[in-house]
Amino acid sequence: MRLATAADKILPLKDLRVIQNPAYLTIIILSRVTTKLGTLQDVTTKTIERLFASDLTYLQQFYDKIDGKGKTKLKATCPNCKSEFSIEIEIKAE
Repeated sequence: MRLATAADKILPLKDLRVIQNPAYLTIIILSRVTTKLGTLQDVTTKTIERLFASDLTYLQQFYDKIDGKGKTKLKATCPNCKSEFSIEIEIKAE
């Protein structure tokens, strides 16, 4: 995921899908700023629409964290020993 540009936030407001359903703004913005999702290199609005609600919520929360600060702290779990730890990542604009 990358930092949002002004265009990422403004251009979708003119989209007919957003005019008809303002909640669709989230779908469009996330599809614009998500650069890779798992093994998918091309993330579209259809990709975001097909996410489980919990996954969409996670992406929204992650977007909110990085869009405001450019840095975020994530909780992670080691897949081998199952110990939990925090990592801080820095998001840079492309």
